[in-house]
Amino acid sequence: MDHVEERLRRLERTRGIRMAWMPILCSLPFILLLAGASLDRASIVRDGGNQITERLVARSLVLVDERNRPRINLGIDPSVGAHMFLRDEEGVPMVTLRAGNESGSLAILDADGDAIAFMTVSSEGHGLLKLADSSGRTIARIGHWAGRQHPGAEFTVQPDSDPSTERSSE
Repeated sequence: MDHVEERLRRLERTRGIRMAWMPILCSLPFILLLAGASLDRASIVRDGGNQITERLVARSLVLVDERNRPRINLGIDPSVGAHMFLRDEEGVPMVTLRAGNESGSLAILDADGDAIAFMTVSSEGHGLLKLADSSGRTIARIGHWAGRQHPGAEFTVQPDSDPSTERSSE
């Protein structure tokens, strides 16, 4: 009988120890979370009343104006690659910058979304500068473009009254 009583006393002692440690163990993740949050505040610098974060990590960022209209998009898209769009007051992209698949481009667009000035480099290392008029017709190309074996320069004069075009190519 002494053996059973001894086992019961030991069981009651360990139960008491478990009851004391259980709240401590349950609150430990919360304490660690608070400690991590306070350590992270070290990366925030205060400049007057503003907070300046030393580093921001995100896959996409959209900056909006005072009316919550998107004005600047930064992001990564699997089909486009890394890109940046600068938009006008109506949300229409006016400047695009793209880098992906070992190539990149910079385009200045009109209100209709047509590229007026376009600069690009292909994955083969060929560069191209292309300028267009307000109708979207190419007026100048300098570099290496599709259909040409070697780089060149081409300037096209397109008078408003005469539909025929005059070309000068080098």
